[in-house]
Amino acid sequence: MKKEEKRTEKEIIEEVAKKIQKRDQERILRNFIIFFAIVGIGFATWIILSDNQSRFDYKGVEFEIVDEIAPYRTTLPVTYKDGITGAVINNYPYKFYLRNDPRTLEKVEFDGNLVFLRKFVINGKGDFNCDGMGVVGVTNLATLYRVLGAEVVKDENATCDSQERYLLLEIVEGEKTKIEQIGGSCYSMQINNCEILEATERFMIETFVAVNELN
Repeated sequence: MKKEEKRTEKEIIEEVAKKIQKRDQERILRNFIIFFAIVGIGFATWIILSDNQSRFDYKGVEFEIVDEIAPYRTTLPVTYKDGITGAVINNYPYKFYLRNDPRTLEKVEFDGNLVFLRKFVINGKGDFNCDGMGVVGVTNLATLYRVLGAEVVKDENATCDSQERYLLLEIVEGEKTKIEQIGGSCYSMQINNCEILEATERFMIETFVAVNELN
């Protein structure tokens, strides 16, 4: 009897030990699963938040923040002709880059409505080099209109055309940086304190918005 009792006691101890071991294993597995679930949720949340922070919508135009000198990128579907092969590609996603946040450029007043014509004339009156930013701004603006299919010319003698045969952008010095529509298809871009890059990019943004609404 004593031998059986001792054996039974041993078996009970082993059974209890197994239960404790199993419970510990289940707890470890549960904690392991919970840990990785939390890590997974945290990572997914970080990805979503990062993506939301790197993309934003401005008046229907989507911008993406990228690691470039001009970090604000958007694309427009355009008809693009390859300069080498001559192939014409419809709805080509042409990328444009801005140095200023479109949301902050609302400080540059735009008074009027944008009209798009097949000829774009730029008339610059004054010294707007501004440490090279004048060249960058005007070149980017001209590139945008060329990509959209407009003929772009610079003419310091051009004036507002009452028949609206071309879009005129007159760049002049002013007490405040702003853009005003001074005729049916004529605009005065007034530059103060060398803010020509801000003004040209504001004009580009209005163009993006207008093209997006047309599409």
